[in-house]
Amino acid sequence: MKQQKNKKAVKVVFAIMFATLLLPILNYKNIWLKELELHGSESQALRPTWSAKAYFSGQYQDSFANFVSAKLPLRSYAIKSHNQILFSAFKFTTAAQVIVGKENYLYETPYLNAMNGNSYIGDNEIIKRSLKLQKIQKALAQKNKKLLVLFAPGKASYFPENIPNDFQKIAYKNNHQELIKAFQKDQISHIDFLSYFNKLRANSKFPLYGKYGIHWSQYGMSIAMDSVLKKVEQEFNKKFASKEKIKIEQLDEYRFTDNDVELALNLCFDLPKEQMAYRSFEWKENTSTFKPNVLVVADSYWWLVHNNYISKKIFNDYHFLYYNKSIYNFDQQLNIEITPQLISEYVNSSDLIILMATEANDNWFPYGFDDILLDELAHPKDSSGNNLNEEAIQLKINEIKKDANWYASIVAKAHQNKTSTIEQLRADAIWMLQGH
Repeated sequence: MKQQKNKKAVKVVFAIMFATLLLPILNYKNIWLKELELHGSESQALRPTWSAKAYFSGQYQDSFANFVSAKLPLRSYAIKSHNQILFSAFKFTTAAQVIVGKENYLYETPYLNAMNGNSYIGDNEIIKRSLKLQKIQKALAQKNKKLLVLFAPGKASYFPENIPNDFQKIAYKNNHQELIKAFQKDQISHIDFLSYFNKLRANSKFPLYGKYGIHWSQYGMSIAMDSVLKKVEQEFNKKFASKEKIKIEQLDEYRFTDNDVELALNLCFDLPKEQMAYRSFEWKENTSTFKPNVLVVADSYWWLVHNNYISKKIFNDYHFLYYNKSIYNFDQQLNIEITPQLISEYVNSSDLIILMATEANDNWFPYGFDDILLDELAHPKDSSGNNLNEEAIQLKINEIKKDANWYASIVAKAHQNKTSTIEQLRADAIWMLQGH
């Protein structure tokens, strides 16, 4: 009797296995089951073109195998099932750089390495980068422009208690801490949101981070940007447009990037949701308010700002250089190449330059923008893009000196910008020669 039951069970198992193997063939044209949405970056597999060289090298066979694999029926079901088993049974994920922490908090390794000092760039490099930005800040001040550096928070530093034990480490030095020290010493205008968020966390009414996201929450971003605008108002002694119809909505669901890492896991079942808050408001129309021209060079933390905060009612002209590699304005990506001349033009037309990085990117912040800008400042160009002649600059300086009122205004401006009269004279001479 027992043997008959065992045989029956074996037959059932084989029937299920056979049906599972047969299902993709029966569903080849997506008759019953539609493919599930997969998240994350995945390049499209194209059917390879046959050639003798590719065939005999084995490249054609590999490419064709990848193409067939990408087109397999019910592929998304297989991927999600595989990922779910690994996650549920072993707390493991195939998503690049993702680490599952305690209580299923999700992290990415660059943030863990940044916090524990594994990606520390060294004392000399910290000093060098700080001095570069100090020079840039002084040069911009001579042109009545402001520089503001934003240090975005990081998931690892915000939730250190849920980091896996394998990644727990005491950091004697890390990039964020040392950059803050250097910026304070060199008096570079900045806001440290990493420290600010850690202070807010205990008393914040709403989450500043989601358990399953790697970026700040929409609510947290909005609070941070309020602080940015307040600081800019203080720097320029002018007022932005005010907010009206402010509303905070609490939801048991995720919006925007609040669970972006969870989506990248491609699991069969959603992770338990937490209550998140979403803040909305409108900018009050007022033509007399302050609307600066702004250039932003930042990493992915700025995307939420770009899509959910920036408005034509607070900025007059606006360009966002994503990692200093691609350019966006208010409405779209601009299909133009970032060149030193373009950066020079953007800087010259801007009132405010914002640089931003989260702790995971501090090791290569500010993405080469400082080197390009310093080179442009050292070799000023005229309105046609040609290098200005040193003789022409000196002639303009002499012209300014001969005008008592003009020279007095330069002395006053130098005092205001905390720079020397000689440096201010040169800056104003170049400014005039550039056709301003």
